[in-house]
Order: sequence, then C-alpha cells, then structure tokens
Amino acid sequence: MLVFVVPLKSKKASKSWDYTSKLFEQCLKSICNQSSPNFKVVVVYHDKPDIKFSHPHISYVQAHFPAPILEDGDGPMIIDRNLKVITGLCFARKLKPSHTMVIDADDCVSRKLAEFVSKYPDSNGWFVDDGYRYTDGSKRILPTDKLYRLCGSTTIVRQDLYDLPSDDECADVKSLIKYHMNHGDIIQIMADKGYPLEPLPFPSIVYVSSANKDNLFAKITLYRKFRQNPKMLFSPIKKAALQIFVSQPLTESICKEFTMQKI
Repeated sequence: MLVFVVPLKSKKASKSWDYTSKLFEQCLKSICNQSSPNFKVVVVYHDKPDIKFSHPHISYVQAHFPAPILEDGDGPMIIDRNLKVITGLCFARKLKPSHTMVIDADDCVSRKLAEFVSKYPDSNGWFVDDGYRYTDGSKRILPTDKLYRLCGSTTIVRQDLYDLPSDDECADVKSLIKYHMNHGDIIQIMADKGYPLEPLPFPSIVYVSSANKDNLFAKITLYRKFRQNPKMLFSPIKKAALQIFVSQPLTESICKEFTMQKI
C-alpha cells in the first residue's frame, strides 16, 4: 500500500488562505482518484481548511509545534514543512504501508501511482523524472524531465528505509528538529545508504505554480545551484523561450489522469 503524506502550510504562512485551500482540495482529489484502492493519505496541518471534499482514506494530523507566519521568511517555512513531513511519515508508519510519498499541497499526481507501487512491494522506491509544469489558469502545460530537481513531490520510498524518530521522539519538537537537520536530498541519501531509487516509467506529477505560490523546495534547490553556477541567472529567460516551443495544450486526458481543474 502507498501512503501519501501532505504537509499543509498554516493560515498565518499563506498569502491567500482561500486560494491555498482550493489548491489543497484539488491536490486531495488528485490523490484520491487513484485507479487502485491500495492507498491512504496523511495530511499534517495547523489550520484545517474548510473544504467540501472528503474521503475515507484521508487522515488529518494536527501539528504540535508553533506555526510560522508569512513575515518570518523562507527559513522557518522550510523547517515547518520538514517537521510536518517527518510527523506525517511517523504517523504513516502506523498504517503499515509498503511505501510513502510526500506531496506538496498544491501539486497533482497521476492516478496510476498506487496501482504501480502495489506491483512492487519490495522495491526500494522511485523518483519522478518525467512530469509536467503548469501555471494555474493556463490553457497549456509544459512536459518536463528531471522534475525531481525542481519539485518536492517526486520521491516514493519504501517505508522501512526511512530514518525516523520513535513515536516518543516524534512528540518532542527538539527531536523533530534534530531529524529535520538530516532531511535533505532523499534520492542521494538513499543511494548513499545502498538503496538507490529508480525513475518512474511514466509522467507522474504536475508541478503547479501560480502568482500566489511560494514553493520552498524550488527556492532551496535554485539557491544551491546559483551558488555553484552564477550563470544560471539567465536560465529563466531560456526556459521562457523554450516553453513557447515545447509546451502543449492542456488536454482532457491530462486533466483526467491528474484530476486537474481551473482554480
């Protein structure tokens, strides 16, 4: 069974709570539209959105550490996300999944994931190479490879391979912060431990962006790459030019597979 872990930002950390909630609801609909019933969802939150969608496979877990506010900047936001991820993975452990996957609360997933994972219960896991980038409201979508370099919703890992705190440690904020310090590039961590992940054989994620989105994973990776190569300052111009020629219409089949809708 595959468990999806969704860290949801707090109301205080959101530029628009209504918009955040709508993207989150779309994310949940996307996850719960799996072609196989062998999945569950764990949402870790400070503020539970007032959304209409519900599903018996969804569990909500209240975060027990202080929520950052928007004015705090990226650092506290990153820590908050990682603490929620660790909390969600610890809760997921109780559900006895074969694998877990962390999904940002504004991205969409392929409905084929749970069915695919159920066929390989002993696999180390996978990472998303091929997927899509999408700006909310657009009529076009951009096929993207190496999506794992940009998006935080791109790894599926066998549950027993995670280095997680005990249940007692998970209830202690200081212990969570200690594990947060070890929370980095999951693909590299698993490779270093001798458990390499494989690329998923089909496009698996739609990385959704918008004028209101503040994607922390992207900021972290871009900052690291810029320090290594300042010339990448020109890459947004290159990407914008490529999108004109590479993007494709947002088709009904893509919307159906990833359960997308205009927000």
